[in-house]
Amino acid sequence: MLAAEQRTYQRHRPEQTLLYQLVEKHYPAFAEMMQFQGKPLPYHVFKEFEEFLKCGRLEHGFLRVVCDYWQLMQSATTHRITAYHAD
Repeated sequence: MLAAEQRTYQRHRPEQTLLYQLVEKHYPAFAEMMQFQGKPLPYHVFKEFEEFLKCGRLEHGFLRVVCDYWQLMQSATTHRITAYHAD
């Protein structure tokens, strides 16, 4: 692969998105209100919100793996894999 073709890592910054900011601001009060009303969020919903708020945040860890053939990049904070074939 030529140097000009190499991809550089661009960190995802979820904290700058409107959706992230709204969830971060309002989710704790919403979850507390549901608990107070005797209707706590199902565990899978709670877990999904908690994982969403950690996703892409470096303070929760980071892993980058690159495969020379597939240019496989995986971020442990995003739960997704992006593969680029190197042909």
